[in-house]
Amino acid sequence: MNYFEIADYNPINSEFEIPQDFLPIRRYSPEVVLSSTAIGKLRQLGFELREVQLFTTQPNTVTRIHVDGNSFDSKSAINYVVNGLGTMNWYKLLNQNSKFSVTDAGTGYMPFNAVDCEKIDSVNLSKLTLVEVCTPHNIINNAAEYRYCFSIRYSNSNFSETLKRLEAWNNLVN
Repeated sequence: MNYFEIADYNPINSEFEIPQDFLPIRRYSPEVVLSSTAIGKLRQLGFELREVQLFTTQPNTVTRIHVDGNSFDSKSAINYVVNGLGTMNWYKLLNQNSKFSVTDAGTGYMPFNAVDCEKIDSVNLSKLTLVEVCTPHNIINNAAEYRYCFSIRYSNSNFSETLKRLEAWNNLVN
């Protein structure tokens, strides 16, 4: 399993405005982007919030297959998408030949060539969703509008362990 739909819940602060100039990745303090209610609920579930990364995908774009960071050790993020919902795909590597790279925003990743990958999972992100970010993945935005993905990052982010913490989510948001 590479994803888990948590809830139909918007964690974004209603006063936060998405910047209109294009940058693929922006990094924010959780307090700037998330509502105080969302921060409280996540902390109540034991999350040590680090940052919120805002990924912007241009219209009609397929992003490069990659792993967040520099290892294949399980790591998760909680994503919430605005506009151009698009598809998130995960892949099995046929060839693990890759080099560590760093984005202009200072985030590390390992890119892969599509010919070295076989698709194993896919989801159209339409809810607050837990995603595995250390299995190779990419985004397809088939919409005619920009896709904005708020990716909540936190300490102790092993996917399976995080999934167990989220079992109580519906009790906190309902």
